Amino acid sequence: MSHPIQTVIYHHDAAHTPAWQFFSLPDSIVGGGNTLDSARAKYRGALKFSRGVGGLPDINEYVETEADNLDIWVRTPLSDTEREAATTDATRQLETHPEDRAWFDEHLTAGGYPVVVPGVLDDPISSIFNQMTAFDSLVVWTVYRSADRASSVWLVMAGNRSAGDESLTSLETLGLTESSPLSELVHLAVERELNTFAARFPR
Repeated sequence: MSHPIQTVIYHHDAAHTPAWQFFSLPDSIVGGGNTLDSARAKYRGALKFSRGVGGLPDINEYVETEADNLDIWVRTPLSDTEREAATTDATRQLETHPEDRAWFDEHLTAGGYPVVVPGVLDDPISSIFNQMTAFDSLVVWTVYRSADRASSVWLVMAGNRSAGDESLTSLETLGLTESSPLSELVHLAVERELNTFAARFPR
């Protein structure tokens, strides 16, 4: 029997001990380590123990690092060789508009802090939903390029049990599915001036 792909988030916060915390889904495993390598090893050990027998399933790993003491974290794939550059770019955009800081505090993960995910336009929308639970909101950052300019676009993906009272737009009302590329959602969001979307759970 095949096992579902696991997603694990390694969250770094120097103010906590240990500095690296992890949590995973759909199998809920939590823990921590003093280094990223230690946290990874502990997660894999706990996952193997929870599974009992057999090898480990496929795992998608992400890292969350704070954007220059802004109390906003940027989440990138661990395997992405450009993840440090992506974090730097997202941080630069956040620092450009400090007046928008309160908006991010309105869209928190279940952990109680805002997370920005640099979006890959060619990836399916499900690539974002797979990183969430019903209690999470994630802020997806992309760059939208029109004929004459490029601009940052910030979209909220909100689980149906997350905090917040904004009206959520479903993918279905836009004629999209989770398999649709993120680029299509970004295009419609800009065209219709939308920025908060529903991520329905269970899926």
